[in-house]
Order: sequence, then C-alpha cells, then structure tokens
Amino acid sequence: MEVPITQAVRVRRFGDTDTMTDALNTLILSGEKTITATTPWLTAVDPSRRGFVGAYWVLVNPRGEPVGVLRTTEVKQTRFDAVTAEDSQYEGKPVRPIEAWRKVHRDFFDRVLQPLGKAWASDMPVTLERFEVVCRA
Repeated sequence: MEVPITQAVRVRRFGDTDTMTDALNTLILSGEKTITATTPWLTAVDPSRRGFVGAYWVLVNPRGEPVGVLRTTEVKQTRFDAVTAEDSQYEGKPVRPIEAWRKVHRDFFDRVLQPLGKAWASDMPVTLERFEVVCRA
C-alpha cells in the first residue's frame, strides 16, 4: 500500500519544555532512546501525531530547526498499566526501570492532557511507537 506523502512525513518536537526537548533529542540522536509514548486522546486532537509503521519524522529542536530524521518501525496499542519493563527498555537509561517510566509518563500525561480537560488514568490508552534514526542533521 502506498502512503500519501502528506501522511508519511511528520514534524515532531519531543518534550514540553526546551530543556526536555534538548535532553530527549540528545538521547534519540545517540540511539539510546528508540521509543516514545503518546495517547489516542492527544492524537485525536492532533492527528499529525498519529504513528504508523514506515512513517518518517523530521525531529526538531526547541527553535523548530531540524536535527534529524526518524522512521517508525513498530506501533503498539496498550493500556498505561499494561506497559512492561520490556517496553520501557527502549527509553533513556534513567527511565528504563518500569517504575521510573510510569512516574515520568504519568506526570507528562497529566501536564499535556490538562488543557483537554483530561487527566492521567491507569487504564488510559497508550500508543508506544518504536523508531530508528535515519539521519542526523
């Protein structure tokens, strides 16, 4: 199946602060972080964030400048409380233990869902998206 270019390339800034974006980009571009988590609650509001295998992303820094290109290799739908240590092993080292992953992502989801009138829930849907670095700027 051929994917229209408008759906195949996304621009993505990781993190909700400049400091977090810079830290995550460093982990991603070094190859240490190869997974991200979102929720259909966010992608319903911004469909451009919806992932699918084979999708390309232009990774940007806090100023919106490209720093690399990523490609989605796997997408997994699950519940927050069903994310496992096997899933979190693809995060940066400090977040690999599942307890750390849950705390960081619970706090993140609370912050980004608040403007939508939603909040983190243990049974909320989560999308885990594995990716690889295709090139670095």
